[in-house]
Amino acid sequence: YLISRSLGPALGAGVGLCFYMANSIGAAMYFMGCVEAWEIAQPNYQIGEIGDLNNVRFTGYLILVFAVFIIFGGIKYVSRLGTVFLMVVLFVILCMYVGCLMGPTDGRPSTFTVPIVAENGTTFEKTLTWTGPSAQSFSDNWKSAWDAPQLAFPKDTTEYSFVNMMGLYFPSVTGIMAGANRSADLADPTKSIPKGTLFAQMFTSFIYLSFIFVFGSVAPRETLLNDKFFAATSAFPLKEVVIYGVMASSLGAGLNSLVSGTKLLSAIAGDGPLPILRFFKATPGKEPRLALLASGALCALSITIGELNAIAPLLT
Repeated sequence: YLISRSLGPALGAGVGLCFYMANSIGAAMYFMGCVEAWEIAQPNYQIGEIGDLNNVRFTGYLILVFAVFIIFGGIKYVSRLGTVFLMVVLFVILCMYVGCLMGPTDGRPSTFTVPIVAENGTTFEKTLTWTGPSAQSFSDNWKSAWDAPQLAFPKDTTEYSFVNMMGLYFPSVTGIMAGANRSADLADPTKSIPKGTLFAQMFTSFIYLSFIFVFGSVAPRETLLNDKFFAATSAFPLKEVVIYGVMASSLGAGLNSLVSGTKLLSAIAGDGPLPILRFFKATPGKEPRLALLASGALCALSITIGELNAIAPLLT
């Protein structure tokens, strides 16, 4: 709305649609992240084979249908769940910090194995280690090694560089936009948005940057490259705390992204810069359900890709 009034409706609609697609595709990324955590949490209760793209797709579709039904019940319920998911995330982050700083214990041994799915579909166990806080690990991991081999994602054959890695990492640090996207629900947006956004930016930046140094200090590079859930392996008191916490936070982030995308599309349609979108305009006092179906369809198409590392650069 602000861009449309300041720079013209054409530019405002273009930016708004890009933002809408980013939210809908972002929901797919979060739901697929939830599937990856589910594969590790319950490997015996899967629709297909672990690591198979069809397993990610079909499980992701089921989660999407579940999310759409929740939002159909009322967007206000998603807002209420946000506080619950926030408490879960903060608790999981605390467990990750404590686990890394404590180092290996009897319940979290320094030597462990992770299942690796090879390109031909076979599975084997790989033995890895971690040390806890170590100056040697920090020194060994300080320099970049873009061409280092990794087995955590055997189907990912991308030749990484700083730019590629930036594209892969960037979507994970945009969660602060969830609050700005729901500014219409605030009692005093003029005061709440600047304060909330700045606090969220500083708080989350500290967490993201500190974990880069923490993980680089507690495990050799081979472990960080081959254990895609090392954050759970090193967590206190049990790795299941992080695994199920990731599932909860991913589901919450996906719900918020779907709600944000739905509201954006409905707002663009209501503003009227593109007549073709008038069907998605919500009646005052009614839920924007047509916009929700459109967001769900775009999310489903994104889930069809089936590869989390392919969606993240697209989202960037």
